[in-house]
Amino acid sequence: MISLKPKLPDNFKHEDFIQKVVEERQKQDKFKQVTAAWKSCVELYIKKGGNPEVVKPEPAIQKVKETILGLYSRTDPSNATVQGVIIPLREDGRLLQFCPLCGEAGTPNTLDHYLPKSKYPEFAILPHNLIPACDICQGKKSNETLDKNNQRCFLHPYFDSVEKQLIQLDIGTPFDAPRTFDIVPHSKLTGKEKNLVQRHIDGLNINDRFKNFFASEHRKLIRLVTEELPKTGMSVKIFVKFCKDMNAEITRGKNSLLKKESNSLNSWSHIFYHGVLNNEAFMFYLESITTKQGRGEVAQIEPEIVAKFKATAGNNWETEINNVLKEWLKIPRLPHSYLNSNRIPSILVSASPLILCQ
Repeated sequence: MISLKPKLPDNFKHEDFIQKVVEERQKQDKFKQVTAAWKSCVELYIKKGGNPEVVKPEPAIQKVKETILGLYSRTDPSNATVQGVIIPLREDGRLLQFCPLCGEAGTPNTLDHYLPKSKYPEFAILPHNLIPACDICQGKKSNETLDKNNQRCFLHPYFDSVEKQLIQLDIGTPFDAPRTFDIVPHSKLTGKEKNLVQRHIDGLNINDRFKNFFASEHRKLIRLVTEELPKTGMSVKIFVKFCKDMNAEITRGKNSLLKKESNSLNSWSHIFYHGVLNNEAFMFYLESITTKQGRGEVAQIEPEIVAKFKATAGNNWETEINNVLKEWLKIPRLPHSYLNSNRIPSILVSASPLILCQ
C-alpha cells in the first residue's frame, strides 16, 4: 500500500476534461443533456475522495453509459483527450515496484476502477478513479464498494494517507516454525482508521496472501542468523536491521517511480522486518539460537519478576523460568549462567501462568 498521485497533463482541470470529452463526441445531444450532472458527479468525487459512502451512482449518466465505457476500452490514439490521460497512467503504473492496494512486490499490470465502472460509468475515464493494481487485487476487489454496514471497503491510494505504516505483523509461536503470521491494523492508528484498514485487509484477503511470503522470509532469516551472523561480529539487532536494509535495496530496482515507493512502510518486506524487530520475544529467540554458538546478549529481567518466581517456586525458580522459555520458544535449556544472571526478557516471564495467577 502506497500513496500515489495520478500523473495528469499540465494544467489539468477535471471540469475542462469532461467538457472536452463531450465536445469531441460527434453525436453530442445525449452528452449535452447530462454534462451538468456529469461535472457535478466528478466535482463531488474529487471533494470526497471517491468515498462511496457519499458518492452515489448518477441515474442520468445511464443514458450514455455504454458510450462512456467504450471510451475507456477503446485504444484508438485519435481519441486524444481520453487516451492522453489514460495512457500515461498505465505507463507510470508499470514503473512502480509494489501494488498500491496490497503492497506486494511486483509491477502492477492493470488499472483498477476504484469505484467500479459497471456501477459508476461516470467515473470510467476519470483519472482520479484509475489506480494501478495487481491482478489479484483487482479480482478480489471486483465490484465491492460498501460493506453490510454501508461503510467503504477499501483505502484509496490517491486520497487516503498511506504515507504512514497502516499494518503490522504478529508472529505466532513456536518461533522456530510459527503456526500463524497475522496482519493487523497498526496499533498507533485511530479507531476509525483501524476499522477501515481491517476492512481493506479482509476485502483483499491480504492475510492469506501474505502467509507464504512471511513463512519464506522467516526461514530465510533463521538461516541467515544461524549461518551468516556468526561471521559478521554484529549483534542480532544490528544484523536484522542490516538484512532489512539489504532487502529494501534489492527490491528498489532501477525503474521505481519514486524512492519512497520502493521503501514503502506498507510493503510486505518492511512489514515482516518491522514485525521481527518490534517483537521482543522473537528477538530473544534469535538471541538464544546464537547464544548456543557462544554469542549474543539477552535483555535484563526486572528484579521484581525474579522475586515473584523465587517466592512461588523457591529453589526451583530457575526451572520454572526455563519451562516458560521452552513453552514459548521451543528451544533447549539455556546456559545456567544466563538464568543465574537474570538475563531473560520480562515479556516472556510475565506471560507465564505462574505470574498471571499471582
